[in-house]
Amino acid sequence: MKKIETIVKPYQLNRVKDALNEAGLYGLTVSEIRGFGPKWGTLKVIRDGEYKSEMLRRLRVEIIVPDNDAAFAITAMAKGAGSGCTEDPKIIVSTVEQALPLLTEESPDQAS
Repeated sequence: MKKIETIVKPYQLNRVKDALNEAGLYGLTVSEIRGFGPKWGTLKVIRDGEYKSEMLRRLRVEIIVPDNDAAFAITAMAKGAGSGCTEDPKIIVSTVEQALPLLTEESPDQAS
């Protein structure tokens, strides 16, 4: 199994979700996070004052899929989160050794 995750701007969430659904992949986890990148600390002017930008609000989107669906999930996430500019997010793929359900007594081989 593979865990595929990316960090997107809040407005990109529906595009990523819709792209995954079109690929037949359902069920994802979304976490609100804060972070900064190369544009952190730039000065912004709003109304009468200037302020230094702080940590930016982003969303972490994660999905766990069988190995044979990983390519579909990667393509769908790239389609949903990509805009063709240098600020596009990275897609991170990790191997999941086990996924164990807590409420049942399934063995690791039966769990999905």
